[in-house]
Amino acid sequence: MRPERQTGPEADDGTARLLLCGEVPADPDWFEGFETERVAPETVTERDAECVVAGDDWEPAVAGSAPVVVFLPSDTPAAPARDAGARRVVRRDDPEARALLVRAVESVVGRRDRSETVESARDDAIDPPADVLLETVLDHAADSVSVVDSDGEIVYSSAGVERQLGDDPDGESFFEAVHPEDRTAVQETFRQALDRPSDGGVRATYRRRDADGSWRWIDVYGRPWRDDTVDGLVVSRRDVTRQERQRRELRERNAYLESVLDAQPDVFYVLDPDGTFRRWNAPFADLLGYDDETLRETHATEVIVARDREQILSAMTDVYHRRETRRVETRFLTADGEEVPYQVNGAPLTDGDGNVTGLVGTGRDISDRVRREERLSVLNRVLRHNIRNQSSVLLARADYLGERVASDDETHVAAVSEVAHRLSRMGKLARKVDRALAETGDPDAVPLPAIVDDALEAFDPPEEATVEIGDPPAVAVRAAPPSGDALAELLDNAVRHNPDAAPAVAVEFSVHEESVTVAVDDDGPGIPDAETAALAGAESQLDHSAGLGMWFVNWVVEATDGHLSFADADLGGSRVLVEFRRESG
Repeated sequence: MRPERQTGPEADDGTARLLLCGEVPADPDWFEGFETERVAPETVTERDAECVVAGDDWEPAVAGSAPVVVFLPSDTPAAPARDAGARRVVRRDDPEARALLVRAVESVVGRRDRSETVESARDDAIDPPADVLLETVLDHAADSVSVVDSDGEIVYSSAGVERQLGDDPDGESFFEAVHPEDRTAVQETFRQALDRPSDGGVRATYRRRDADGSWRWIDVYGRPWRDDTVDGLVVSRRDVTRQERQRRELRERNAYLESVLDAQPDVFYVLDPDGTFRRWNAPFADLLGYDDETLRETHATEVIVARDREQILSAMTDVYHRRETRRVETRFLTADGEEVPYQVNGAPLTDGDGNVTGLVGTGRDISDRVRREERLSVLNRVLRHNIRNQSSVLLARADYLGERVASDDETHVAAVSEVAHRLSRMGKLARKVDRALAETGDPDAVPLPAIVDDALEAFDPPEEATVEIGDPPAVAVRAAPPSGDALAELLDNAVRHNPDAAPAVAVEFSVHEESVTVAVDDDGPGIPDAETAALAGAESQLDHSAGLGMWFVNWVVEATDGHLSFADADLGGSRVLVEFRRESG
């Protein structure tokens, strides 16, 4: 029905006046009931009218004050016209072009009339008609509103529909522009609301074709509507294209992250503040053998062997409350009761405000390393035991033979005794190395004089040896508990491997800005190249170190983040330099 005129430029009989410019039909039947005038596009702004209908040359028309309906071919983009301010875009090669154009003009004129009615009422300080006010509110709302009858035809649309969708869907099927992949679901949701009106409203999110052929994501909420003229739904729409794009990008990022985490051989997991599992990767679930539902309700300590749970709880407390990163070796307990050794790391998970919201952890299977260590431990114990027992037997037999053999055989007895002594010393050194390395924890600040005192207490030089040790500087260095034993081993090595009857050893100290160096000099034959090459990583089956002492020193120095090196000594033998990191304060 043609809108009743209330204000604005109009003919004497009250009909609305249209300006036609460009490629717009000249047939007066197309605009029956309107007064029309064909004008040049550039003169539109000089004339008054209720509406302008423009063709391809629409740019000058939108510069005027009258609302504009643009009449374009389907291959011409509609977005520029809408962005410039055109109220409607109608496709002239559409089979229903005439009806669509007339409907667009009627809608534009009617909405302008309603806006003018509200403005007039405001100017006159009176309340506008309720129906006019309601429709004006709907026209300017962020969401658009349509009424859809039971057959799916749109029988009414607010102005926001055109603003959202770029066209006027009145008279069209609500489902026609829905994406084919979403259409069935939207139709089922629509029918559900009609069949069960007592259930209230329904919601659907789907893709809808825009006027220019692109797709937008639309979120709709529909409620049943029944009156004397309509049996259908009142539908409110909201354009959620940007939100859907962000959600899709987030899903893609999460999927990418999940694939990366699942491809890792290490396990990954996230704990809630109460210690239950929030998230994990596939290797972690495969390791434990629990399904997702069970794992989600499980506390972290429940998948740890009982003897390690107190240690794990203490580490978790440090992460949650002290915000520390912790590394612990433990054993996971699988659903089948198997114990699997792992090294696990935990760090605090924080939100944007810095609040701890959980614990993020990783773990690496150390089964192979644990097996090697167990085998080496057994081998070490057996060898130490056998060396100690057999060397004792050799020493006893050598002493027995030394008292009974002829003088010309004493050389052979002495050689046997020397070998026995070497074996015995090697066994003792192996025990000391094993004990010392077991006590090697994290390096700590230790006064250098204390390390020297420990070394001198452990070192027992022969009376004929000359040992000169300078005064150690009163500085603290980064050292481990066996550092004194390592320095004693260097002193003993310098004396024992020197064939001179009166070996000489000197110890010097030098302090630098970030380090302290301890130099042990001797006048012996020097350390064999095979020894230093082995320590540098060049040991092989044919060219290798024969001693354990220098390895012990090297291991201790490495554990303190120090450095071991070799040079020629002024005394004529070898110089062994141990560099400790200096501690401030």
